[in-house]
Amino acid sequence: MQPTKQSANIEEFLWNMHTMLVAAPGPVQLENVKEQYLKHHGHKCAVERFLVVGDGGLSATLRRIPHVCNVSVKDGVTYVKAAQPADIDRNQLIEEDKRYRREVAKKNAAKAAAMGTSKAKAPAPAGGAPAPNEQGKRPAEDAGSGAEKKQRTEAEAETLARMLVQGVVRILQNRQRANKGALPMSELENEFKELWKVPFNVKQANENDPVEFLRKWPSKVEIVPQGDSFLVQLAKKPVAKAAPEEPAAAVPPAAVPPAAVPPAA
Repeated sequence: MQPTKQSANIEEFLWNMHTMLVAAPGPVQLENVKEQYLKHHGHKCAVERFLVVGDGGLSATLRRIPHVCNVSVKDGVTYVKAAQPADIDRNQLIEEDKRYRREVAKKNAAKAAAMGTSKAKAPAPAGGAPAPNEQGKRPAEDAGSGAEKKQRTEAEAETLARMLVQGVVRILQNRQRANKGALPMSELENEFKELWKVPFNVKQANENDPVEFLRKWPSKVEIVPQGDSFLVQLAKKPVAKAAPEEPAAAVPPAAVPPAAVPPAA
């Protein structure tokens, strides 16, 4: 297949994504999307040029264009497939993109008005779709108050943190059954990705250091220093304290027979 030209704008990028997904023999694993894009188009998938990629990574970014990419999870693996019919043409996809963005803008405006946070905005470009930001990227379009976003982000981070820890616990349980012992932290990321097919990314849980993150879960795992590095192992179950023994019942002294009384003379 002849290489296609690099995308010059968001519309061309969305079309290239659509044609790549349609040409794939089936749903594409998320971690293979960029590789599949390169094979199909002959140039790199520069998604960062057109869409803001945040802490949620490529998965969260593609979920913001559900009219182009259908993102789903099966057996712990994330897949991406085309959201539009295979026979749609470029102009139809562009119109669908405009329609979707108008719908999102309308919902956000209604939500802001209901919360009393609606503010005057500059007129939208032709077609009623919000314009890309100054870097030419299309930002996330799910508007909401700052407090609401913070609450949602914290809740999502807590959920992701629990999922990451449970994933580590499963790895350690498997190692324990195989008599492999504690896991070096330097090998955790590889083992996590091998088992769960997703990276061990603590930034999704609003953390920066994997060691410090795991130390916050002492009931699940234990961090053990080893020279200049660390090991992680399952938390030791607390040993149940034995109930104090009941003091032995006092044994009454043996009855002392009364002293013999000498018979009267």
